[in-house]
Amino acid sequence: MNEHNAQVVIDQDKTTRLSICMTVIGELTHDQRVFREAHCLQQAGHQVHIIGGTSNPNKIPEDWGDITIEYLQLRAARGKKMYAEHALKLLHRLATLDMDVIHCHDLDTLLAGAIMAKLRGKKLIYDSHELFPEQGSLANRPRERKIWGMLERLLIHLPDWIITVNDSLAEIMAERYHVEPPTPIRNIPDGQVRERTNRLRQKTGLSPAHKIVLYQGQMMPGRGLFTLIESILKLPDEYVLVLLGKGGLMPELRRRAALHPPKIRVLDAVPFAELLSYTASADIGICLIENISTSYYYALPNKFFEYMMAGLPVIASNFPEFERIFKIFPFGVTVDPSDADAVAQAIRAIGENPAWQQELQTIARSATTVYNWQMEQKKLLDIYNRLYYTSQK
Repeated sequence: MNEHNAQVVIDQDKTTRLSICMTVIGELTHDQRVFREAHCLQQAGHQVHIIGGTSNPNKIPEDWGDITIEYLQLRAARGKKMYAEHALKLLHRLATLDMDVIHCHDLDTLLAGAIMAKLRGKKLIYDSHELFPEQGSLANRPRERKIWGMLERLLIHLPDWIITVNDSLAEIMAERYHVEPPTPIRNIPDGQVRERTNRLRQKTGLSPAHKIVLYQGQMMPGRGLFTLIESILKLPDEYVLVLLGKGGLMPELRRRAALHPPKIRVLDAVPFAELLSYTASADIGICLIENISTSYYYALPNKFFEYMMAGLPVIASNFPEFERIFKIFPFGVTVDPSDADAVAQAIRAIGENPAWQQELQTIARSATTVYNWQMEQKKLLDIYNRLYYTSQK
C-alpha cells in the first residue's frame, strides 16, 4: 500500500498532542489554506504556532483564536535579499522554539525548516502549494527557475511527509523526484452550501435584471483577466463583470473599468470569513487560468471550489484538473482561456438558458458532498496520526 495515500481511522483520544510550527514566507491575511490547516490541527488538540514574514513595520498579527501568529520583520519586500533574510531569520527563530513538527508551506521556507529539523531531530512536513520552480511569476525568468528547481531536488527527500494541492501535482512531483506520491489536500471551503444573497448587487447598485459574471481572487498576470474583459464587452448590457480581489493588476483593471463603467466593476478584497456571502450573489463564476507555466496548467485554484460552494455555474480553462472534476460533477464548462469569443459564448449560453443554469447550480451543490474541507482535513489528520500515533503503538 502507498503509505502517503493510505487512510487510517483516527482515535482522537489516543493521538499524540503535538506542538506544530508552520512556516510561511508572507502575510496570512488572505491565506485560506494555512488558515484551514492550522485550525484543523488546533481543533484536533494540537498546539499551532505560525511564523510569517512581512516588510510592513506596522503589521499586526491576525487573531486566529488559540493559534499563535508571529511575523519576522524583513527589510526587503521581495527578491533575493528578501529570501535570504527570511531564511536566516527563520533559522534563528526555529532554533528557539519548542516544537515537535515543522510544517513548511512552500519551497521558500523549506530550506530553513529542513536544516532545523535535521539539527534538532524534529519531524518535517513539506506542504507544496504549487510546482514552485514553475510558478507563473517565474515564467520569464529561467535562471531563477533553475535555482529553485535545484533547491527542490536537493531538499525533496528530507521531509517525513509531502503534501500538495491536487492529484496532477502529486503525480508530477512523484515522477520528477522519484518520491512517494505526495498526499493531495485540496483547499476547499467547508461543506455548508451558501444560500443566495444580494451582497454584490447592494455593493454595486446592480439590479436583479443584471447577470453578474464574477472573478474573485488575485489580480495577477496569467488569470485571464484581460481576455475576460474583452469577453464581457462582446455581450449585451445586462451582463456585468465584477472583479473582486487584490493584486498588482488592480490599477490597470480600474483604469479599464473606468472606460466601461456600466459593464465592469472592480471591488477590493473582502475578509475571507465574508467572501462566500459575496460569491453567492453572482450568477456565473469565472476561473480562466492561462497556460503560462506548468504550475498554472495543472492548477486548481481556491475560487473554483468557492464558486461551487456558492452554487454557481463555472466557466474554467480547458485544463486537466478542471476537466477531471467536471467529468464527475459537470457544474460548468471548459473553454480555451485565450479565446475571448469562446468565453463570451459560454457566458451567454448559460445566461440565456435558465433551465440549464439551474441544472448546473444543482450539480454544484451536489458536488459539495464530495468536495469539502470536512473530507480534505481527514487526510491532514491522518498524516499527523500516522507519523506519531502509529509509530508509538
